Amino acid sequence: MWMILLAALVPGAAMADALPAAPHLVVHGHAERQVRPDLFEVDIEISRLGTSVPEITRTVETQAGEIVAQLRVAGLKDTEITATNLRIQAQFEYDEEARRRVFTGNEASRQISARFGTLAGLHAFLAKVPAGETVQVGGVRTGLASEAAIKEQLLDEAVADSKRAAASLASRYGQTIIGVYSISDRPPAVPAYGLDRVAVTGARIQQALSEGVVDVSRDVYVVFLIGKE
Repeated sequence: MWMILLAALVPGAAMADALPAAPHLVVHGHAERQVRPDLFEVDIEISRLGTSVPEITRTVETQAGEIVAQLRVAGLKDTEITATNLRIQAQFEYDEEARRRVFTGNEASRQISARFGTLAGLHAFLAKVPAGETVQVGGVRTGLASEAAIKEQLLDEAVADSKRAAASLASRYGQTIIGVYSISDRPPAVPAYGLDRVAVTGARIQQALSEGVVDVSRDVYVVFLIGKE
C-alpha cells in the first residue's frame, strides 16, 4: 500500500524550496497493523456533597481506600494505580428569584485511574465496585504495552514500502533511483497528485468494555533523486 505524492522528471520553477531542483520523486511509504489491546485503563471518581467538611472528607477517603484495596486484591501494582489528592470545593446554585448564587455545600472528591492487563480482570473489578452517587465509573481506554516496539517494526515496513513504490514508478518512466534527498514523517508542502491513494485512520480509543482492536500505523515521506537508466 503506497501513495505517490509527486513525480518530477524535470526540474520545475514552481517547486517548493524544500524539494531539489534535480529530477526527483516524492513517495509516501505506509504500514499499518491492527493489534488486540493489552492495556485497559478506567477512571473512577469519588465525590460527596455536604455541609460538613470533616464528614464528606471522611466518606471520600474511606471509599477511595476501599477501592484501592480492591485494585490491589485484583493484582494491580502501585505503578498501575494513580490517585489524585483530595479536593474540596464550594458549590453554588443560581437563585432566579434572588438573582444571586446560593451556597449549597462543599464537595470533596478524588479521582483514581487503574490500568488492567486484561479485559476480564477489569470486568471482575467493576462487578465489585459499589454503585451509587458517591462512586462514578468513567469510560475505558485501551492501549498497547508493546506500542513502541510495534511502531519500530512498522517504520521498517513503511521504509521498505517507500523503496518499492519509488523503484516501481521510476522504472515505468525509464528512470532509476540514484539517491535520497530527504526523509520525513510529514509530507512536503506541495500539491499532491495521488496514484493508488489510500485513506488512513488511526483511532486509538475503543468503546467501553469492548476489547476491539487498536490501529497502529507509521508513515514516511521520502524524496528520491532519479536519473536515466
